[in-house]
Amino acid sequence: MGVTTVGASKVRASSRLREKNDLGMLWLAGSIAFAIVAAILFYTVPTGSAGFFEYVGRSIVEGKTPYRDVWDNKLPSIYYLSALLQLAFDSRYVFHWIAQLGVLLATIALFARFALEEGVRRWGPATLALAVLLSLLPLQHFGYTEPYALALIMAALVAAQRRTVIASGALLCLAATFWIPASLMVIALALYLPDRPARLRFLIGFAAAGAAYAALMLWLFTPPVVASLLHDMRSYEGLKSRGGASAFRAAGTTLFSNLEATGLIVPIVLAIGVVRTPRTRTERFALVWLACALAGAAINLNFFQHYFIPSVPPLVFTIAVYADWERFSLARKIVLGVLVAALLTRLPHITATMRGAIAEQRYGGRVTAEVGRIVDDVLPKDSRILVYGTSDGIYLTANRDASGRFANTFGLALAAPQLAPARYAEYLDDVRQAGAVIVDASGIADFAQLDAILRSEFTPICVGRTQGPKIYVSRRIAARRPPPC
Repeated sequence: MGVTTVGASKVRASSRLREKNDLGMLWLAGSIAFAIVAAILFYTVPTGSAGFFEYVGRSIVEGKTPYRDVWDNKLPSIYYLSALLQLAFDSRYVFHWIAQLGVLLATIALFARFALEEGVRRWGPATLALAVLLSLLPLQHFGYTEPYALALIMAALVAAQRRTVIASGALLCLAATFWIPASLMVIALALYLPDRPARLRFLIGFAAAGAAYAALMLWLFTPPVVASLLHDMRSYEGLKSRGGASAFRAAGTTLFSNLEATGLIVPIVLAIGVVRTPRTRTERFALVWLACALAGAAINLNFFQHYFIPSVPPLVFTIAVYADWERFSLARKIVLGVLVAALLTRLPHITATMRGAIAEQRYGGRVTAEVGRIVDDVLPKDSRILVYGTSDGIYLTANRDASGRFANTFGLALAAPQLAPARYAEYLDDVRQAGAVIVDASGIADFAQLDAILRSEFTPICVGRTQGPKIYVSRRIAARRPPPC
């Protein structure tokens, strides 16, 4: 009788486990479906930084060299990945979008695998929450550096979980070449790994990959170019910290605004409500992972929306790990109830802010496409252009190259005092060589000399319904036909 009872208990336990796993697979399937539908609904041509990364990738395919022929202050991984997309799909950007969706789906699947193997009971709902947050447009940001870094971070976590720790270190290092603050995850993974030999092998993998990457950069771009890149990177990261008290106040306002615009204010408040003193290795790891990701988002005080992408998995993981209502004390339940009530009262404003952010990003995609069509229509095919501001996707939609290496105008803002005059003079020469200059309303500097050149050597043209960038055509070039107004 005893043996029979034990056998029946094992069968029932096995049956419950299968049902639980089947339910989890349904959650995962729903997560993937949501991501695919959102990607279809929110498709847009590359805009902002994603547009510039694609432009540099196209330039590489054309034989140009980053930093020398096209300036930017990022490590080269994102440019060469964009070049691979250009080689594979040319300028059919819908296929680039599909490839970037594949990166998101891989991230979702890796998160599900990691949470399941960690024994997280609510790994299915957590996976869906991850998919929803990363798929909605305020955080989606396909083509930016952070989504690629996040996929590699998740791959590094799964590799560490499987005890392939050297590979884990190499993957994390590669993630840091897309998003440098990913290197903070060394702390979290060192805590996660079970013993000193595993941590040592992990660090060897990280350091070896970093040394190989640095050597390759020095060989490809030469030490002086790499030194100039590092200088501009440091200049950018320190802009806000040198701005005084007003810059810190502005950073705080930006932080709160973007947490609402992305919807991340909700999981952050929930995490505050459920977190308690950690009791297990997984609970300790969740908090450290979250702390590393949030520190990375705050590293230069810009608090752009895409900076928070790597924070989403640790946020939902932490909530899933700690959300155990039965174990909450009465005080904890009261605190959580108050926080949820506060969120509910704020929810209409959060929803309106998110809708506004989504509308703004979709409008930016439409404007980029419209201005690109106008420029392509009025300029000869061999003309080059220059975009002043942040609407760098126009290089792609107009199918034109930049007239100089400062296609990204941040190169002017980041110039050291001793380099600024030479960079400004070079930029003004590039303006004069351009067939058209597109001035984005979000230009990053007050550049009076540019305005003087535009008034004397260029003619503004009608851009129809577009209320964004303004188009100026060089008087040296006969526009093929003016656009309708």
